[in-house]
Amino acid sequence: MSSLLLASPVDTAAPSGAATAVRLQDVERHFVVDGARRPVLRGLDVQLRVGEIAAVIGPSGCGKSTLLRLIAGLDAPTGGLISIDGSDVTDTDERTAVAFQEPRLLPWRTLAQNVELGLPHSLRGRAARAERVRELLRLVGLEHAAGQRPREVSGGMAQRASLARALARNPDVLLLDEPFGALDALTRLRMQDLLLDIHAAEPTTILLVTHDVEEALYLADRVLLLRSLTADPDQEAVSIARTIDVPGIRPRDRADRGIADLRAELLEGLGVHTHHSTRPSENR
Repeated sequence: MSSLLLASPVDTAAPSGAATAVRLQDVERHFVVDGARRPVLRGLDVQLRVGEIAAVIGPSGCGKSTLLRLIAGLDAPTGGLISIDGSDVTDTDERTAVAFQEPRLLPWRTLAQNVELGLPHSLRGRAARAERVRELLRLVGLEHAAGQRPREVSGGMAQRASLARALARNPDVLLLDEPFGALDALTRLRMQDLLLDIHAAEPTTILLVTHDVEEALYLADRVLLLRSLTADPDQEAVSIARTIDVPGIRPRDRADRGIADLRAELLEGLGVHTHHSTRPSENR
């Protein structure tokens, strides 16, 4: 991974007056590989406000998925603190839910049964649980496919079921790890719009990891760009290089010129040089 040099000041705090859903304070994570200490994340200071959608982008292997695992309590930081609603994350945390690039549905269960697996134990009673499953399937447009098994539906439908399962426990924070990365281009666009519909209906805080700059700018209120702290591959770790506030009310116009300018800015930050095209002459 090459070093990403950005001079802009870093401000990852939630806006003044906004309630904080997730806070990371000087978080770091390192692993031991062949007896050597390899830092992955270092000096992460992030605040996510309640109900916002934030996207994380950065080069492959820079620790984006590690960041999600730390917030979910699936992994523990080497240093620093992580809290949700002011309470520290110390283990697998039921206040979060994760959806991955692969739906990870149990093949022998129906879509409805897979969604039911995500329901909290506190929701008791067969009728109440069945109604919540129906509600979630309606939310993702799968009520008609409740009795089908994963092998009997498309990839997009399976991913919708995965999202419904993640939402089943009414999480405070929804963590999405490249959830649409394995889908074809058209299905991916439809899933992005579905996610916005879901967020409008159930406005939980969302942290989205993606390699797709356009996806980040279309969905997120803020985009967090990870960068390398050092050019030494043996001591490399990443932190937040900068954050970009995305203007406009969702759903946004994908062709908006302001979004296009932000796209160029983010690509430059990722080391991809872009060239702005000029509009053809009116007299042509």
